[in-house]
Amino acid sequence: MKYKHCTSGFANKKSQIRKTHRSKKIEKDLSLRKYILKGLRHYWPPKQMVGRLRKKDMIICHETIYKYIIRHQELKLGLN
Repeated sequence: MKYKHCTSGFANKKSQIRKTHRSKKIEKDLSLRKYILKGLRHYWPPKQMVGRLRKKDMIICHETIYKYIIRHQELKLGLN
């Protein structure tokens, strides 16, 4: 069996491409975004929002919500 050898630079470039081409679940789904913004206004932690969303058969990870907050700085200010 032949193994393809790749340099760390090549692997890093492929990793960056994968990261930039991920779809942003919250940005794409208006009802999900509204629900998360409502939860943030009520000071719900992301894990609590995930639990409530699972009852509505919507699957999302709490880390996705945290990343959404980090990407949108104006939301982060409201959490302090």
